[in-house]
Formats: sequence, C-alpha cells, structure tokens
Amino acid sequence: MKVNDKPRMAVFDCDGTLVDSQHVIVACMHKAFAGEGLGAPTVAAVRQIIGLPLAECVARLAPGEETLRHDRLVEAYKDAFFSIRQQPEHCEPLFEGALAALDAVEADGWLLGIATGKSKRGCSRFWSSTIWCAASSPCRPATWSGKPDPAMLERAMEETALRARTW
Repeated sequence: MKVNDKPRMAVFDCDGTLVDSQHVIVACMHKAFAGEGLGAPTVAAVRQIIGLPLAECVARLAPGEETLRHDRLVEAYKDAFFSIRQQPEHCEPLFEGALAALDAVEADGWLLGIATGKSKRGCSRFWSSTIWCAASSPCRPATWSGKPDPAMLERAMEETALRARTW
C-alpha cells in the first residue's frame, strides 16, 4: 500500500461507469416490452434507470402495469439478455481508458471492487473477483434495496475489514 501503508478500497459500478452496456440494456428492455405487447420505452427513459434493480427499472418504465406483468417483463428482460449474450457479435466493451484507470488505481495500492445491480453472471465476463452484485447471497446483502442504498458498500467494507472515512 502506498499512502501510509493503510489499506484503501475503491469500489466502482459496472454498467455505464466502466462498461458501455447501455445499447444492450435498451435492446433487452425493448424486446421484453414487445413480448408483452407493450410499446417500447424511450431510449432516454431506459438510460435513466440503468443501475437500479431490474424489478424497479421495470416498475418505473411501466408504472401503470400490475405486479404480475412487471414480473413477466423482468423475466423477459433476463431471457433477452441471455439470448443476446449468446450471439457472436455481442459486445459490451469497457469504456475507453477504464482498464488503464483501474490498473493505475490498483498500482497505487488500492483494493478494487465492483458494486453493481448487474447479476454476478453478468459481471463475471469482466471481473473475476471482488464483486458485490445483485445476485443472491453472499454477494448481495439481504437488506439491499438498490442504489443509492449503501448496504452493498457496507458489506464490502465488512468483508475487507475496512472502515469508511471522509476526506
């Protein structure tokens, strides 16, 4: 560790922060809505909900629909995402400079982590370890309700024995 040899941790989001996945998220949401016979939400509306838990995304994009339809939309989105990821031309690139920035932060002695609403399966193609995600336990704290809830970061600090500090 560089600064006073005290451990430091930098935790990043995945979608829209390190990974340019908005086009895939929009396509999956459009496919899910079409499968339910609903008009597709606008690209701008989908972009505004990126990073929230999927069920909350769907509820915000289809506020007048019933819970059962929301549940179907969530499953249709997951199916669409799985299907798209199987296509050879599928691409969710890291933003330009993201890898170099992560390398520089790590080289400066920081422990790196990912805290995201994306599932662990969705993250595993980019990151092999130190992920706190929207998958079921043990990644996600049982009390996590989505961003900006700090429970996922608190769990990361607990697992690494670090404490929050203000600068």
